[in-house]
Amino acid sequence: MAKPITLSQLEELKRFNNNLSLYSSQEYKEYMADNALQMLNDIEFFGAFHRKLMVELGIYYFHKDKYDFNMINFIISNAVKHYEEQIN
Repeated sequence: MAKPITLSQLEELKRFNNNLSLYSSQEYKEYMADNALQMLNDIEFFGAFHRKLMVELGIYYFHKDKYDFNMINFIISNAVKHYEEQIN
């Protein structure tokens, strides 16, 4: 069973997602994606968003030179939308 997400966790997840959208270095985007993964782990370890992001980060680590972070950004955006609906 998932713990209810707090407003501060949701704001952090939004911040991680916004930072992935910025034109920043690949290492910084990797850092933000790892932080988002940890946040999703804290919220719901067996949740769909955590699993999807974990798989997508695995794909990223095998194809770093060609990866563009669109799918990671999409997964986190969907998680933000889902958790916003839970809070409202």
